[in-house]
Amino acid sequence: MSEQDIRDRLTRLENNEIHRDKQLTEMAEKVDALYELMIGARGMKWLVIALAMVAGFAVGNWQAFKGLFS
Repeated sequence: MSEQDIRDRLTRLENNEIHRDKQLTEMAEKVDALYELMIGARGMKWLVIALAMVAGFAVGNWQAFKGLFS
């Protein structure tokens, strides 16, 4: 193998490493964004559960509510 071939291979290897670093950085940013979304959704989870409970109670007792508003 000539010295020029080794330099070319090393250059390609360095370019591949730079590309991998960029991909890893992008993936880390996406994971961080997803983590922030999941942390923010914790409070919303309880709100959704509470609204579902209220809606279920209202549907289950519709006749009683219907009499109140008539």
